[in-house]
Amino acid sequence: MDNPNLYRRNKQHADSNSKEKIDSSAREKKLEKALLEVFPVNLYRQIKELPETYNEDHKVIDHFVNHGIEEMNFKQIIKENINYLDLDIPPNQYHHIEEAAKLITVELTESREREKERALKVSAGCLRDAGIANLKKINHLEIEGERILLKTQGNPENLCRNSSYQFAANHTKVHYKSNSVCTWIPKNACSNLRYSIAIANGAISSIDEIEWIHANNDCFVASTKEALEAKFTFIILRNPYKRLLSFFLDKLCHSDSQQTDISYKIAKEVFSFEPNMNFEDFVNHIWDYPHTIYKDEHTQPQCDFVLYKNYDRYYSIEKLKEALDEIKERTGLEIHDTRNANTIFTTKNHHPTSGITYQSNAAEIRDLHDQNKTPIVTNMYNKEMIKKVTALYLQDILLYASRVQEGITELEYWINRSF
Repeated sequence: MDNPNLYRRNKQHADSNSKEKIDSSAREKKLEKALLEVFPVNLYRQIKELPETYNEDHKVIDHFVNHGIEEMNFKQIIKENINYLDLDIPPNQYHHIEEAAKLITVELTESREREKERALKVSAGCLRDAGIANLKKINHLEIEGERILLKTQGNPENLCRNSSYQFAANHTKVHYKSNSVCTWIPKNACSNLRYSIAIANGAISSIDEIEWIHANNDCFVASTKEALEAKFTFIILRNPYKRLLSFFLDKLCHSDSQQTDISYKIAKEVFSFEPNMNFEDFVNHIWDYPHTIYKDEHTQPQCDFVLYKNYDRYYSIEKLKEALDEIKERTGLEIHDTRNANTIFTTKNHHPTSGITYQSNAAEIRDLHDQNKTPIVTNMYNKEMIKKVTALYLQDILLYASRVQEGITELEYWINRSF
């Protein structure tokens, strides 16, 4: 960027935003824990006749915070439904339980609202300060020099206990013939990458063995030595707005299918999915519960997967053909298209239709998908949804804009609607 100080300041704001989001999440967990100490979870679950998706206590707490506290007389319900002799709690103590639950709930709600307001201001401020004109001046260049591991910088912790580094390292693959290291990110052609490297390294021999890659994610992971001595490093990034939509269309709209891939079950449980959920509902859900995006690798920010301070090349899904041609030219690695053989639901050979919007529920989208129809991406977001996703994935947006060639051109539509 022409103004390195401006970029540095915006990067610091984005990093601070991420840290405060994590700190806020930790504080919310403490409040939830306190609330669980005084809240009759099982009784509430029974009275409200909550569906099976509310199988975890924290989800029941969320329901009470968002709905139940205004809908029920806590003291009266406890009095009518609990046998005092069984619980060994004096009847006159129930009003204290009610008051404690309400006080903690109010504090938890206010904490979440403060975090939302701050996130919106920070994200809008960063993008407004940078400006489209300045961002457009960013040129993607190959960066020469020593390999530097990003997750170890400023962290004196033993490498084996450095969870950020281990997470990023576990999402690398080594192509032995070219001594190249790539980082794979879920929803960023990761099946194509993992399968192609397994073929090239001699672990499997045909597409009939595609399931091998899902059971062997720990194979060909770069050691510290391999990571530092690699001749060529690359990563494939994706427009954060499109990546999130891809997750919804794949893992949630098809979560009730007969799937052997456990990722569909995980997605359904993490995001409290119901067939009538639409994409707007989903975005509002992760906005209300931002910690959930870290519970599924397919929604986890792309920045968390980054191993190096600088890669030799930053490619994008949006320019995938050019990326694959260059990867083959530089490494000899041919990236195979596994979409026809893999378990994921793709939009390959589908026709865009204006009949699908952010208000179309998952069941409707799946029916149209079966008719080879797919949504137009811009029809799946309104302005408020864009603002929320910008705040949640601000670091990813800055990473994509600053590293991917023509990245800002790809993001311009979304950034202009973020403030």
